[in-house]
Amino acid sequence: MNENRTQQRFETDLSVSMVTVLEMKEGRIIDLSSGGAQIVGASFPQGTRFQIDFNDQTIYARVMWDEVDRMGVRFEYPISSGPLHDIMSKTRVALEAPPMRAYIGAATVRPQAGFGRRAA
Repeated sequence: MNENRTQQRFETDLSVSMVTVLEMKEGRIIDLSSGGAQIVGASFPQGTRFQIDFNDQTIYARVMWDEVDRMGVRFEYPISSGPLHDIMSKTRVALEAPPMRAYIGAATVRPQAGFGRRAA
């Protein structure tokens, strides 16, 4: 698959409704950016224009690639507000937060570098 992505992608699991002129399907967004998404559980043919409904937000999209049970879509307009934007913002903040320390009794436990390695 060609990796031409310029926008940060976020893993999600969001139930959405998708509507074309002729039909409606339910699916889940599992990969989201401000410019597009990967949706599983349903697909439309490549090139199909449709709308995605999520928590009273409507996003217009076009199918860029499709398989039997999934598709990659590009949003007609980048997401800059609404519930999907809020989810991306919260995820971005969580990813950029410094590592948390766990306090066990009087000892401080810090994340260790590398798998199975002791920090000096």
